[in-house]
Amino acid sequence: MRLYPFIPFVVLFHLAGRLDLMAQEDAPLLEIWEMSDDIDSLYNQIMEAHPDPFFFCSPKKLQQTYYAVCAQLDHPMNRYEFAGIANTLTKLLEDSHTGLDYNQMSALAFERNRRMIPINVITDAERRLIVKNAWDSLVTPGWEVRCINGQDAYEAYLIGLNQYSYTEADAHVSKQRIADALWPLMVANTMVLDSLNTIELEDPITGEVNEITVVAYTSDQYYKIRKERVKKGFYDPFQFKIVGEKDYAYLRVGTFAPAQKQRFRSQIRNAFKEIENSGVHHLVLDISGNGGGSSDNVEFLYSFIDTMGYNTPHNVIGIHSRLSDQRSRLAAKPVIKWLMRTFWANNEDVAGYLKIADLPVGQRDTAYFSTPTVQKKHVFKGDVFLLINGMTASAGVDFTNAFRTRERGIIIGEPCMGPASGTFGNPALYLLPHSGLKFYIATIRYNYDGSFMPLRMPITPDIYVPVLPDDIASQYNCLIEEALQQIEQP
Repeated sequence: MRLYPFIPFVVLFHLAGRLDLMAQEDAPLLEIWEMSDDIDSLYNQIMEAHPDPFFFCSPKKLQQTYYAVCAQLDHPMNRYEFAGIANTLTKLLEDSHTGLDYNQMSALAFERNRRMIPINVITDAERRLIVKNAWDSLVTPGWEVRCINGQDAYEAYLIGLNQYSYTEADAHVSKQRIADALWPLMVANTMVLDSLNTIELEDPITGEVNEITVVAYTSDQYYKIRKERVKKGFYDPFQFKIVGEKDYAYLRVGTFAPAQKQRFRSQIRNAFKEIENSGVHHLVLDISGNGGGSSDNVEFLYSFIDTMGYNTPHNVIGIHSRLSDQRSRLAAKPVIKWLMRTFWANNEDVAGYLKIADLPVGQRDTAYFSTPTVQKKHVFKGDVFLLINGMTASAGVDFTNAFRTRERGIIIGEPCMGPASGTFGNPALYLLPHSGLKFYIATIRYNYDGSFMPLRMPITPDIYVPVLPDDIASQYNCLIEEALQQIEQP
């Protein structure tokens, strides 16, 4: 079988992998037979549990990639090296819900005694690594990261972009944004860092070059500081304010998968009650970076900007598998199913779940939905400006589609991580038996309408706003400012 289309990937990965192994010889290695078993297991789980692995790729291409991956397993590897190869198989599906669990990337570094430099970057149109923020105050936002200890910082970015970043269909901006988010993890996994490190920065505007010394953290240090930052609210997904003199409210909803659902809904309801009482006529609704969550939370938020409410999705294609049962262990129990049929028989969501869950293992079916969520009070009827970016994904795409379909207002930002037809969903976590690597596999296809079309182009904004280094340096939120310019227009 002709496998040469995969040669560029093989060469790039093995080069990075060899350098990694030379730098760190103490990491435990996986044997060839263990990795082969894991790849077989991952491939079989995709075939068994994914609702449609051939939605965006052909059976021939998936099989060719499987053989290409197997051919690369020709020497013992550490878990990080193997993760990059295994992820090739899931990336091919072009399904943002099927792939390596990124949460383990820091563990893959720390288990090899690596250190982490918590610098977050965002790439501009020229793919320069622009500092977005950092734990170390000496690292200047808006400047480009050039080198770390004399090593090209962009090499780590390319590994994240080409080997680990997966996304939905042709959402190329989203792939770039995922690589941005992965960059500090890629640096930790591919560079041997000291407690103190020299970083070369360049001002993209003036060309001035500066070298600074920054700390790289061990596992204990990193998790301790991150925990403290969480307590201080650095990562709070909900933000709300009213700016009366400029006649607008700003509401940021950073997730549709809140840790506390009732608190989330109370925050939304109270925000719109306050907006109503304030009398402002414009709302800036920010779901940039919203990676998704539950469709009922999408409906709930949308119902506060549309008196008609909204129903989503139109339908769900699901397959009953052992993996989907593991994802919903409690709901899959016979006694729980009986309770749902007895007390929630008229609930569309429950009926849809039972329709799929009651199928014989290996069979798929389609559940349809039609009942919208409607609010009786505090519905905002003024102008709405929706902010999105490449990290607006899954249920975030769902909300963007609802907003676009109903023509509720102006969308500002970057293309999001999915098309107007729908995305996959309900990812189930699967642990590879020997390596213990964690992969997610989608268990449903989530459709916004009845067309069942495999659209590839992501939803694009009405107003595209590029990433500019000087905006970041001046802490100028270009998405909000664009919305304010629209508000100020006569």
